[in-house]
Amino acid sequence: MKRFLILNGVHTAGKTSVGRYLEECGFTYQSEMATQLIESEGYDAGKDADHEFQKEIYKRERERDRDLLESEMNSIIETWHIGNIAHSREVSEDGLVEEHQDYLGRLQEREDLQIAAIYINISVTEIMNRTDFFSQDEKEEVEDFFDSIHQNIMELYETYDIPHVKVDNPPGRLPETKETAEDIAESFFDESINFDNSDFLNDS
Repeated sequence: MKRFLILNGVHTAGKTSVGRYLEECGFTYQSEMATQLIESEGYDAGKDADHEFQKEIYKRERERDRDLLESEMNSIIETWHIGNIAHSREVSEDGLVEEHQDYLGRLQEREDLQIAAIYINISVTEIMNRTDFFSQDEKEEVEDFFDSIHQNIMELYETYDIPHVKVDNPPGRLPETKETAEDIAESFFDESINFDNSDFLNDS
């Protein structure tokens, strides 16, 4: 059975740092699709973070899904449809969100695929400390936006019955967060274990 372990979290939570660490540990890691498009094809994260950009992200994600499902490898995937849908609910037109929620539901129903997630959790104050993308004058707006992203992700976990673990990643804790993620990945990819929500700490 194929297994996808998803790394979710808001902006600057540490998803990429954890994913790259897991790759160094020997796991197959797929980086965030939006970041790939920005870095390889020149999309502007500020100007292009709109409906059309979200459509392109979904298209590329589905193409990658097909490749991964046909491969022999299990994968750790950053953000993936869960994070993309959570973000699209805030910035895109409803039709796009509904289409890809339906697609996520079909994936979750596949008998040859198990999906679980690690949610890397940080405070809004820490988001502001880790990036200069937002000004302090925007703090209240940023807090509301990323709180909505967080709530959207938790709702998707519940709606699609996706097992998940929430791992706090405050300042100075990244080494422990990486080790926790490694332990979870080792357990999840042990094919002798059939995971469901009772196997994870669903602390949302």
